[in-house]
Amino acid sequence: MFVTITALLAVAVGAVGAVGVLQEEQPASTAAMSTPVVIPQRGRAAPAYREKFVRRAEVVEASRGYARARLREAATEATLAQRGAERRARSLERLSAAAEARGAELRRELARARRQAERARQRELARQRRIEEMNRWVVPVSNYEITATFGAGGDLWSSDHTGLDFAAAEGTPVGSTASGEVTSTGWAGAYGNQVVVTHDDGTQTWYCHLSSIQVSSGESVGPGTTIGAVGATGNTTGPHLHLEVRPGGGSPVDPYAYLQEQGAL
Repeated sequence: MFVTITALLAVAVGAVGAVGVLQEEQPASTAAMSTPVVIPQRGRAAPAYREKFVRRAEVVEASRGYARARLREAATEATLAQRGAERRARSLERLSAAAEARGAELRRELARARRQAERARQRELARQRRIEEMNRWVVPVSNYEITATFGAGGDLWSSDHTGLDFAAAEGTPVGSTASGEVTSTGWAGAYGNQVVVTHDDGTQTWYCHLSSIQVSSGESVGPGTTIGAVGATGNTTGPHLHLEVRPGGGSPVDPYAYLQEQGAL
């Protein structure tokens, strides 16, 4: 029994000693386990890997720098394009305003030209009307009756009748048949009181047997201008106007046919 207890004590002491030895060695084992162990990649050296990594980083950084440069260039180009567009827009606005102003000016000029053309047209129409009026032929009296025609024969005339007789009340106004100039006035024997008007083409018209004369030689007359009044002076049987038409101041022609040709009858 005593031997057994002694043996157990010896075993226990040995165990304690072993534990102490383990406790003293533990820090060294822990330190050894905390130290990192670099295990190189299979088939590659650690420095070559780092160099390739650095090169890749440099390429990425260079790409980023290029991209930033391109972005700056694009931004600059966009700014320049915008400024150019704004300048063009302002230029177009100025051109549009100038075109509108020019268009308004042209419209005013066109309106003035139209007014001037209309005034010129009206003046020309008035001139033509005056010419037509001056060239117009009219019947010399109103409220008349034709009592003797051109070429009629009889005891009343020394030869064939040389004019056209318009019987009318004494004092009825006698007008010039057309525009012209009074070239003769006064007493003319068998014709009585007479007025001679010479027209633009040289044709003469004679107004005879007048009771009064109301124009003077050299006076200008127009169609219908009163030159005297119906009377019975000279060789006549009653109040009437004896009208003669003498082209170029020569021999008489039929006044009725002549007035018809001129549109008066």
